[in-house]
Amino acid sequence: EVDKIGADIDNGRVITSIVVIGYASPEGGAKLNENLARERAKSTIAFIKERLGEKARGIKFEAETMGADWEGFYAAVEKSNLSNKDAIIRELKNSSDPIMTLNKLATLYPSIKSLYGNLRRTEIIIKD
Repeated sequence: EVDKIGADIDNGRVITSIVVIGYASPEGGAKLNENLARERAKSTIAFIKERLGEKARGIKFEAETMGADWEGFYAAVEKSNLSNKDAIIRELKNSSDPIMTLNKLATLYPSIKSLYGNLRRTEIIIKD
C-alpha cells in the first residue's frame, strides 16, 4: 500500500496529509491499549516516511489513537464460528468490567483469542 502511495505521488498526486489511526485488541487494560495503539500509529508513520523517502517531504503526518476496538471485536465474534455468539456479546456489553469478563470468556472459549490479531492494526487516511 505504501508503494502504491509512492507511485501515486510519482504520477502527480499531491498528498497534503496522512492520518494514521492506531487500534488495539480489547483484552488489555485501557491505558495499555491506548499506549499500544499510539505506538502502533507512530511506528506506522515512521515506516511510511522511511519507505517514501523524499516523497514524504511536505506531507503532514498525524497519529490518532482509538485504543481498544470493541466494535471490531463484536463484529468479529458475529462472523466467527463461536457458539453462543449473542450471549458472549450480551455478557460483555452488560458487564461492569468488560475486560475482566472478556478474559474470563476467553478461558471458556479459547478461540476468542484468535479474533484479537485483526483488531491490532492501523488505518491510513490520505488527504489530497
